[in-house]
Amino acid sequence: MKECLHCKKEYEAKRDSSKFCSVNCRVKFNRANGSKNKVTGIQAQVLYNAMLEMVEKITDFPSPKVYDSERLPIAHKDEPPMYLAKPTVSQYDAYFNEIKAVRMLDDIPDLVKIIKADTDLPKWQQDNLVKFAIEHSKTFDF
Repeated sequence: MKECLHCKKEYEAKRDSSKFCSVNCRVKFNRANGSKNKVTGIQAQVLYNAMLEMVEKITDFPSPKVYDSERLPIAHKDEPPMYLAKPTVSQYDAYFNEIKAVRMLDDIPDLVKIIKADTDLPKWQQDNLVKFAIEHSKTFDF
């Protein structure tokens, strides 16, 4: 017997992975909880525990269940949410200033290699920095 995620009634599951007693409950649950692409923490834990149960059936190896997830730090009223917090100087700006500070043409290729190897920068930022480095290298007098 399993418990329906929407109506909380117990039902006889036809599959090990079923979560709802009927199609109506599944539709109502998905409509109430946003799009199907979003997975809540509880849903992830339910799926994880279901997978552990299936592995346990196959291997006869008892596995621990996870019922609680890691909690995020509490945000206070006077501080911005974590997704709004921005570093004072971005890596992009640091590279940009470093390119501007270059005084020798031989340093440009080394800096471009470092920028291309930086996995934290998005591709479009890397491309912009490389273009700027090339343009900056054209300003040197020979």
